[in-house]
Amino acid sequence: PISTVSVLYWCHQNNKQMKLYLHDPLGWDAAVFQGWSDAAGLEISQVRFLTTVFAAYPVGMVMGFLPGGYVRHFWSIFFGVVACLACFQEDSAHLIGQALLSYFIMRVFPTEKVGITVVVLSFIHMSAAHLYSYFYEFGQWNIDYTMAQMILTVKVQTIAYSVTDGARPESKLNPKSDQLRDRILPKDVPNPIEYLSYIFFFPTFIAGPAFTYNSYIKWVRGEVNVPVVGRFVAAIWKFLAALVIIFLNKVVHPYIPNERVIAPEGSPDSLYDYPIPVRLLYIWVTIVLTRTKYFLVWYLVDASCILSGFGYNGKMDLTNAKNGKASVWRSMFEDSVDSAGDRWNACSNGNYFKVELATNIKGVTDNWNTGVNNWLKNVVYFRLSSVFGERSQAPVLLTQVTSAFWHGFYPGYYLFFVSGSVFTIVARSVRTKIRPIFIKAHQPTLYDIITFLCTGIGVNYIGVPFVFLDWRVTLRVWQDVMYLPHVICILVYVATMFVPKEKVQKEE
Repeated sequence: PISTVSVLYWCHQNNKQMKLYLHDPLGWDAAVFQGWSDAAGLEISQVRFLTTVFAAYPVGMVMGFLPGGYVRHFWSIFFGVVACLACFQEDSAHLIGQALLSYFIMRVFPTEKVGITVVVLSFIHMSAAHLYSYFYEFGQWNIDYTMAQMILTVKVQTIAYSVTDGARPESKLNPKSDQLRDRILPKDVPNPIEYLSYIFFFPTFIAGPAFTYNSYIKWVRGEVNVPVVGRFVAAIWKFLAALVIIFLNKVVHPYIPNERVIAPEGSPDSLYDYPIPVRLLYIWVTIVLTRTKYFLVWYLVDASCILSGFGYNGKMDLTNAKNGKASVWRSMFEDSVDSAGDRWNACSNGNYFKVELATNIKGVTDNWNTGVNNWLKNVVYFRLSSVFGERSQAPVLLTQVTSAFWHGFYPGYYLFFVSGSVFTIVARSVRTKIRPIFIKAHQPTLYDIITFLCTGIGVNYIGVPFVFLDWRVTLRVWQDVMYLPHVICILVYVATMFVPKEKVQKEE
């Protein structure tokens, strides 16, 4: 702690000199990015970001043909650091420093203390960046180093707890989690080259997805037999899906703008004069279209991962698939399953179409920012379950609060995730007690239709604060619809308390 404070004090005292030395360290702003920014009419930070995203395509494609081992490691580190410097310049010191500090803790601290120590220090570092953003850049959509730092925080915490779990007996690990699969035994703790290769893997370093060390190291060492032709086909399908999302974002969304949701009563664009169901429907559609900006970046990144070969996830049984053929439909909804049954979702940020067509909240969370959700489940939720017990609702609430904390300090995040935890608890109760009634009545389709409508309205209703971030704006929008989804959610939960739990036999 003393050395950390000393370094931070020195950085503060020499801030101007550091920026002079580190600003545009590669010289690309003056030589390339500024000209592209002026020509395209984009902010220079956006040009840097897009350049690094698309540069990952040829770099990843070449990496897939390199021999497994240290050649791939050095390739990953070199281009990852270059992307970091090009995109974040002097702020790269935050990312490189956090990565090195976490590795130092892994090698020096007692193994049982590695996980919690890295979690605390990485959260403190990330929180400092979020606080700066909250007080000095409130509501601004900037592409800065905090985006990469959030992914870095997930990765260092994941690998740190994998090291801690590696020294624990199997009986102490949660059997429902991936802790046994992901743990790193003491003899397998990565050396500096392997660790930095994992951290700076260039297609995912800036915008994710996060992934486990064990899955990455197997691929880098050449232990995964990746189909050569299949990765090009899967990457094309993923890119075509990204084009569909671009169409929704740039062509459709302007006709259904977010601004109408918060337009005050009496303004021409106000929704106040419309019935509450119409307002909820508008909120549903516009929030669905808002999410396209996240999935657009994620799909572009996923395609570069697939090109490198890292996205390969084995084969899927196509026995029951119609003709066993590849199609745009299957690519979008089955995570890039090609005609040979090869799956390409091992390194994926999520599936936009599965999120928007989900029939329950689990379907949403399982396909939204999946790397982060795996971290929340295995590093946060299952460890809290071991403390509070599996039947307690505390792990659900605390996991959602952790997710809000990871996103930052905007009040909207906490309104969203706390409401999400309530909706999740209610959804579990409904699935446990109400679904068996529909199954026994041979009406599973009717149940799916009802839950699809409830999920769509509920998730996008609580998505308002995630988009607008301001708690005052959120409460006004919710008040305009009389907090109806919240009220119905609570009433349904109370009603399910009086419904006996029934078992449903699984049919073949």
